[in-house]
Amino acid sequence: MKQKIIFLSITILFALAGCKSKNENHAGHDSGTYYTCPMHPTVKSNSPGSCPVCNMSLIKVEKQNNEHAQQAGNFITIEKKQQQLAGIKTDTVKFQNIFSSSTILGTVAIDEEQVTTISSRVKGRIDKLYIKTSGEYIRKGNPVYAIYSEQLFADEKEFLALSEKRTNNTTENKLLDDMLSASKNKLLN
Repeated sequence: MKQKIIFLSITILFALAGCKSKNENHAGHDSGTYYTCPMHPTVKSNSPGSCPVCNMSLIKVEKQNNEHAQQAGNFITIEKKQQQLAGIKTDTVKFQNIFSSSTILGTVAIDEEQVTTISSRVKGRIDKLYIKTSGEYIRKGNPVYAIYSEQLFADEKEFLALSEKRTNNTTENKLLDDMLSASKNKLLN
């Protein structure tokens, strides 16, 4: 029994002596630098020399801690100096009021399902628009817009001149009646 206690205590002593402190400095192990080829970054060496692929001199590189090593995905790490040179500014997401002096960038898009096209039968321009807001109720027969057209104006003048001529002329004139009827149909179309 005494031998078992001695054997157990010696085993515990060896186990404790084998444990190292977390703060112990390991000189001679990985120093944080390595040498690599500027043209072939996959070539790495612990000592200076030349690249086995292109014979260029290897350059010294300091290892950097990667903050994103425990996370999945693609990450790019840019030093503070490089961020300042590139004009990159970061901020945390937070709730705040947007004031009238704030500049907000965005894109305005038209809802194409809400767009309706009204075609005109004559060449011209819209002179007056009666419906000005989207979603406004329109009754059947109400005007939507007034159009100004040189062609329509000329046709109207022609019709008025023919109807005036017809009222002044007391005799029946088949040609004048046909011209008046054609002018009226042109305006109706």
